Amino acid sequence: MRRLGSSFIKTSLVVYVVSLALSTVWALFFEPAKDVVPALWSSWAWKTVFIIWIENFMFFHFTAMTITISFILPPLILMAGETKAKMRFIQLILVFTIFMSAVFFFFNEGVLPSLVSSREDILYRSRLASQFFNQYEKAIKANDVINAYEALNRYANLIPENEDTKKLLKNLAMRLPEDRRKKEQPDSFIKIEHNLSIGKAISLSEEAINREDYYTAYYYARIALGLDSSHQTARWLASRAWDAILSLEENSEDRAQRVFFASKREAYQKLIDGKYLAAYYHFLRLSKENPKDADVIRYLAEAKKAVETYAFYYDEIEELVETQGINNVLFSYAQDNISTFYFIKRIVRVREGSYCFDIRMMATDKKGKVLYRLSAPYGKIEENSLVMQAVGRDNPNIRYTPKIWGTVPFKPEFIVPLPMEDSQLHLFSITEQGFQGKSLSELMSLSFLPAEFGVPKKEVVFSMFSRIFRVLIFLTGSFIVITLAWRGHNRSMRNSIAALIPAIPVIGGMMWLLSNILLRGGDFLVAGILVTVGFAGVVWFMVLFCVFMLFVSIFLFARSLQ
Repeated sequence: MRRLGSSFIKTSLVVYVVSLALSTVWALFFEPAKDVVPALWSSWAWKTVFIIWIENFMFFHFTAMTITISFILPPLILMAGETKAKMRFIQLILVFTIFMSAVFFFFNEGVLPSLVSSREDILYRSRLASQFFNQYEKAIKANDVINAYEALNRYANLIPENEDTKKLLKNLAMRLPEDRRKKEQPDSFIKIEHNLSIGKAISLSEEAINREDYYTAYYYARIALGLDSSHQTARWLASRAWDAILSLEENSEDRAQRVFFASKREAYQKLIDGKYLAAYYHFLRLSKENPKDADVIRYLAEAKKAVETYAFYYDEIEELVETQGINNVLFSYAQDNISTFYFIKRIVRVREGSYCFDIRMMATDKKGKVLYRLSAPYGKIEENSLVMQAVGRDNPNIRYTPKIWGTVPFKPEFIVPLPMEDSQLHLFSITEQGFQGKSLSELMSLSFLPAEFGVPKKEVVFSMFSRIFRVLIFLTGSFIVITLAWRGHNRSMRNSIAALIPAIPVIGGMMWLLSNILLRGGDFLVAGILVTVGFAGVVWFMVLFCVFMLFVSIFLFARSLQ
């Protein structure tokens, strides 16, 4: 029996390996890699191979069971002789079938969605890389070394596997102007402690006044006034510190120092007036003139913190175009008779946050009239809001804001509240297979979303039940196939290997037809019952179907044993 069981498992595995080889042949000759750059072709190819193999795994499994039991093992079954040995072998087959059903579920719900997403990302990277390479070729023809280097560098980030590109990039780097060979590192800023009581802020302000550190004194006095605008001591300290600042500026004998003081006061005035971005760039320039000035360091950090409440730095997103992300996120949200539609071409999640590319929004009333439209090239998700203003970290000329048609109901216009958590956005990513391209866990999450999101619940529930039903079909169909194969092994006790060769195309065609009938028929049955009877009807149908199929397979198997 041990030899019989070992032969059964080994033979089944051989058939699976052969099926994988056939999937490879199909992928190479019948699934052309359109738009895929040569450096990514191998990655695209093996993903395609496994996608084809998993999508047809039921057919391969049925074929493996039929060939193994009906043709390969009959001589060994005959040698086993004893009924007990045969029964133990049958138990092994049943356990193996249940195990392979679990494997089938894991392949379809765990591996396949990941492979499909990864293959789509390869296509995205390939198309984007081709655009950058075309930009590089045009720049080379125009003898524009800087743009050629930037385009080729982005190409290399997308296609790191290409060693020739790295060598070419290294040669181009040597031709760059000296000031472009080293990129400036982002400025580092000290953190400012804001969790102060009024008494503590006033105490710190008084200490700064006593040591003639008037900017620090004014800073803490302003914190105290922010907590209580009517506090007399805080008002007096702020007034005294500001007068001292003006006095320092007027009494400075050094003209350059006087100009620096005036510029610092002007930058601070922008800060207290709420012109945070202008204050940030002003203090940034002053920090380069006098990097050790404590006031400039402190207020630069203050301005930076204020800017980051309504904008993000373009430098953060510039290099993420080549990073793997979530493509084509589309969803809607209805509230107060207004439906808002959101589309994000790409979302990239990194440690610093979630960044968005090519954003579109539109809102309509209940009659379908467009209330406003909005589009932006970039965005960053922060605290359930989509910030759509990108600014340069050290370049005031870089600024991306959304284009707006109509009147938006939120202020400022470039911070859009999102109706869901950042972690839920991937549920609305559009795939080529529609809801069938989602995993079972994603479908369940979609089904629990409130009606305001406009999720087509029947389609989602159908996809869920269809996915579950496929596993049940795999299990019960395997029992039927094993029963028929066992009945067939009696007719092929001798010369079974010789009979296998002409039988392979027949068996393959029959198994292909059987698996497709079960899958397509199961989908139609689930859809029809869901529409006519509802959720409970589908559950009862699947239970009764499994009971019926198991009864048929046991009945046929019992007759074959007789």
